Amino acid sequence: LGLSAVQEQAIKDSIEVAGGIVLLSAPKGQGLTSLAYGVIRTHDAFLTHILTIERAPDQDLEGITQNKLTPGASPAEELKLVSWVCSQEPAVIMMTSLEEPASAKELIKFAAEGRKVYVGVRAGSAMEAVNVWRKWVGDDARAMKHLMMSVSSRVLRKLCVNCKVAVTPAPE
Repeated sequence: LGLSAVQEQAIKDSIEVAGGIVLLSAPKGQGLTSLAYGVIRTHDAFLTHILTIERAPDQDLEGITQNKLTPGASPAEELKLVSWVCSQEPAVIMMTSLEEPASAKELIKFAAEGRKVYVGVRAGSAMEAVNVWRKWVGDDARAMKHLMMSVSSRVLRKLCVNCKVAVTPAPE
């Protein structure tokens, strides 16, 4: 994912800790799904019970049960699926996008039981993601109690050194 060694180690350290909520954020089109999939794949899917809640899964994750939330699902349907996934007692839940504040509260209860939760947030920075999370939960103390980390990413496209060609743009 292009993280520095310090950033990568911080994420790995948070993965080692059972329980807690980690916010994963990026602006639209800037790699939120790549970040979420990269982090969830760091867990051993064959030794750890992992479930996801996704609106439109981009790819199959081997060893991970992916639960699809239908496009245009109502807040009640989202909450119902979140409650059902929590009732399955996985060690890790990843939710790629959250739209219902009651779902955030359900995920907090789940994290309070010593389980890990990753929540995708469309936000321009890690602090903006925390503010969105606080707004969803509606109670700052409750929102922050189990929050372990907020990670923000941006896509950086790098040209292949073998393929790139120098171009002088026309003045106009």
